[in-house]
Amino acid sequence: MKRFRSSIILFLLLAVSGGPYTHAQSQNAAPARTSIIEGLWEGSIAIKQVSASGGQGPLGQTGAAADERQGGAGSLSSGLRLKILAKGRGALLDIPEQSMFGYPLDDVVWSESRIRFLFDALGPDEELTFEGFYSPSAGNAIIGTVKSTSWRGSFRLTRASSAAEAGEKSLSIVTEDGSIPGTLLVPDSNQQSPLVLLLAGAGTTDRNGNNYNVPGKSDCLAMLAKSLAAKGVATYRYDKRGSGEAYMLESWGATTSLNKHISDALQALRLLCGMDGFSRIVVSGMNEGAWTGAAAINLLAKEGLFVDGLLVLDSSGREPLDDLRASLDELDEATRAEAEAIVEAILAGKPFPPPSGGLADFFASSRVEWLGSWLKFSPAAEMARVKAPIIFVYGSADLQVPRAAFEKLLAARPEAAARVIPSMNYALKRVKTEEENYDSFTNPDYPLSEALVDLAAAFAKAKTAPEGSLPYATAEGD
Repeated sequence: MKRFRSSIILFLLLAVSGGPYTHAQSQNAAPARTSIIEGLWEGSIAIKQVSASGGQGPLGQTGAAADERQGGAGSLSSGLRLKILAKGRGALLDIPEQSMFGYPLDDVVWSESRIRFLFDALGPDEELTFEGFYSPSAGNAIIGTVKSTSWRGSFRLTRASSAAEAGEKSLSIVTEDGSIPGTLLVPDSNQQSPLVLLLAGAGTTDRNGNNYNVPGKSDCLAMLAKSLAAKGVATYRYDKRGSGEAYMLESWGATTSLNKHISDALQALRLLCGMDGFSRIVVSGMNEGAWTGAAAINLLAKEGLFVDGLLVLDSSGREPLDDLRASLDELDEATRAEAEAIVEAILAGKPFPPPSGGLADFFASSRVEWLGSWLKFSPAAEMARVKAPIIFVYGSADLQVPRAAFEKLLAARPEAAARVIPSMNYALKRVKTEEENYDSFTNPDYPLSEALVDLAAAFAKAKTAPEGSLPYATAEGD
């Protein structure tokens, strides 16, 4: 699937001590039994460089500098975690020492006794092939070999427990082309609670608010769900296509269209509206997730089903088409003219000649469906059509969404409430400095803004906004 995350190239536990697993060892292993099952496995990996590839070293360096950083001779080691998903859904890999979490694996095949998968983060032509078997004599572990063009090594994994949060239960959305895994978290209470559908933002962001393309993790949505549960509010969150346990629902090399994400959110709302036990249903979307939520609410209303509110978190009201055209102004005249012609063709649903070199990646055929839906989308117009109450929320430490862009949404719904959360950034975390602001995107130790949690809980319960957040004043009123 060739993802090749350039900022993270890794790895990995103790220098290879016993040599890689060999065919002779496999013949002498104890008979396999039904032991490789889906779920979490933990262990270690060790690899050695057996030939110079001429590419980047494991930490983005080359030659002697990389060897010195690793302790010499291209010998790399680390712990790792493997989450084996249901058959046909793949597997996810964590290498915490390298700030890699939820990395999607390719060509995952497993049976009762054997497993094989590819890991492509080391760079072009250096995909690591993992091949392992279950061995009772090795402590009921999966043991096996790891190899690529330039690397050889071994790995060992044992079954690990993965305790769920109290009140959590798995709940999937059924779509026409596969189910999307999600998590329902219900507070420990005998009373009916309101429920908030949490929608992640742009990119390959999973149900917890993390993106495997970004080193580290934020856990912002998981933290928000847990914090709301403590205040008596249920939540439902799911993995977007291309992320988490739904990564295989996004075709290789393609970008899922905004329309498809809207359809998934609509399916989630249909599911939740058909469930008993919830006093109110509210949608909460981070940035582009708010666009998705608004569009899904509007489609749901056409079916005669209604939600009780929309919470818009740090979202922009700028038209995607305007943003793209502004970026085209930076191109030379000939390239700009070519790009504008391609945009017009996409908007009209017409074919266009293969783009020239500088435009080929952005206007690749695998992105056309996404571009078409994205460029036609109007966030402000969609918000204006929402009949449910809306509250717009902006973090005072948000460095990603300009206030002018946020205020385009407010202009579309001038009667809606708007609040500012002091010291909250785009990742919903409470930060004090610019350094903390950026670090919080990849470090779950930063706390959520308590004022946001209080405000979201009050909105879900149809109560007055509590202290902690402030009325939003537009730039003209400052």
